[in-house]
Amino acid sequence: MNFQTATMLLALSTAEGLKQIAYPLQDATIFDGENDSARGVGDNIVGMTASGARRALIQFDISRIPADAVVKDVVLDLDVKHSAGEPKLNLFRVTSPWSAGSAEGEGIDGTMAESEDSTWKYSTYTSIPWKTAGGDYDAQVLSSENMSFFWSTPELIKTVEDMIQGNIPNYGFLLVGLEEGEVSYQTFGSMEGPTSEKPKLVVEYESNEAPIRTALRKRSLEGDGGGDGLGGSGDGEEGDDGDGGDGDGGCTDGAGGDDGGGDDGDGGDDGDGGDGSGGTEDGDDGAGGDTEGGTADGDDGA
Repeated sequence: MNFQTATMLLALSTAEGLKQIAYPLQDATIFDGENDSARGVGDNIVGMTASGARRALIQFDISRIPADAVVKDVVLDLDVKHSAGEPKLNLFRVTSPWSAGSAEGEGIDGTMAESEDSTWKYSTYTSIPWKTAGGDYDAQVLSSENMSFFWSTPELIKTVEDMIQGNIPNYGFLLVGLEEGEVSYQTFGSMEGPTSEKPKLVVEYESNEAPIRTALRKRSLEGDGGGDGLGGSGDGEEGDDGDGGDGDGGCTDGAGGDDGGGDDGDGGDDGDGGDGSGGTEDGDDGAGGDTEGGTADGDDGA
């Protein structure tokens, strides 16, 4: 995939306890009967279209929620972009690992699957098929959509708590709509979009561990800029300026690394705005914010 994405987890204190907003590690759309079609990049589609049924897979990063968390409330929030007919979406727990590749769809259709894509037949194209075509999932409905939200239910709370505590693996969720009869589907934002359009899993919980105030993790596949204003690549070479977002530049974790410039400290440019993290080995200044990250030569952040 020739793009950069970020997964974020935000922790907030509430009167009732703690709240975390988890964003996707990966998401994808699969197409009924189209074993070689995939959509690992771009908006997701669920329901019955004129071309057939579509389902969506979403796996959230819940790894920073403490393992002792007692979950009190869970809501899945989607940014619905288009709706046709009277769609009714149900949420299920996925029971097998899968992967989202780099195939990009067009309109309500997919494109030819590439290595690591998920399709109706394959959880990982073409090496690992689903046990059951259309995705492996537990038949219990965890929640049903209402006005772009999957509201909290005892089943959804228990499932997320078990994932956090390690009682069941976190393979994510499968969204299934009406798949017979009249056209009835929704499209909604994916992990590649801006933060406002990403699917969000909002988890309220209680824990004896101190809350994580904020955390940001970057996944850069080919070192391109963009995404949420994060610059640079996994080894810190030739990081472009991150405009907006958190302004992190040129290191794997997007926060300066040990010597503030990625593994080799080469060429991480300034992060404009946000926390201004991520100077370079030669002591380039981080602009704005708290100027975290320092430099290898110990020069001051502006």
